[in-house]
Amino acid sequence: MHALDKGEIDATLVELHRVDAYRARHPGSRIRQTGYQHSLGFNVGFVALTRSSVLLAQVDKTLDALIASGALPTMAQEAGMTYVAPRGPAVLEQINPALLVGD
Repeated sequence: MHALDKGEIDATLVELHRVDAYRARHPGSRIRQTGYQHSLGFNVGFVALTRSSVLLAQVDKTLDALIASGALPTMAQEAGMTYVAPRGPAVLEQINPALLVGD
């Protein structure tokens, strides 16, 4: 992304977390995301061992409250991260070549 920031190239396709990390290391960077997101995304989940079911229930409760309050986008912005809301389906049965080039 350094070449992009220096104006040596006009655009690049890169994972969103890499943009956030680059901007964190280079606060004066002019790089911004375009808003384009490939239709194939990956939702993140939390898992725990059975013996930690109480902890997992607390995490679920906290996340539900954060989602309901609409606080997650603000929290992400304050942490220097780009928030992307989860989208369905939560789980795909398979990933095939058509999904990879679907946009």
